[in-house]
Amino acid sequence: MRNVYKVALICLLAAALAVVGVGACDGPEPTPMPTPPEQPPPPQPPAAAPADLLLTEIRVERNNDPGLNYRIVAGIMNIGMSDASGFSAGCVYRCPPGDTITSGGLDIVQGGYLAARKAMTYQSAFRYQCTVPSSSINLDCDVDSFNDVSESNENNNIRQVSLPLP
Repeated sequence: MRNVYKVALICLLAAALAVVGVGACDGPEPTPMPTPPEQPPPPQPPAAAPADLLLTEIRVERNNDPGLNYRIVAGIMNIGMSDASGFSAGCVYRCPPGDTITSGGLDIVQGGYLAARKAMTYQSAFRYQCTVPSSSINLDCDVDSFNDVSESNENNNIRQVSLPLP
């Protein structure tokens, strides 16, 4: 008889659990995990400011070579925040009025490289071919002749100067 009581007690307990919504072998319902709020993407680092080439000094000196009778000395600075690579710089001179030659060109640098915030002085020999005597030379110089460098200020690349011929 004792077993009958045990069976009855188990049945009563099972019925009570069914009333409160718990099965005989079930545990409590799992609590759903809240979904985290969607996060914005991380901020991107700012783009580096471009390079910016500037002609800081220019002068003409005598060169001790009859074929290349003058030398141009030019200081170029990269005032930008990125390196400048592959630039060409040069000048064009204009002969005095009445000369049979109207102008000539000269290179300062080809395929130049300047790190950000650095400067360099370049020297290049050239032949001044004007036939009318003159005490000065008029130069139109460009530090990025072929626009090879993307710069923060493209308007400061060209400089016109009139320099005494030594």
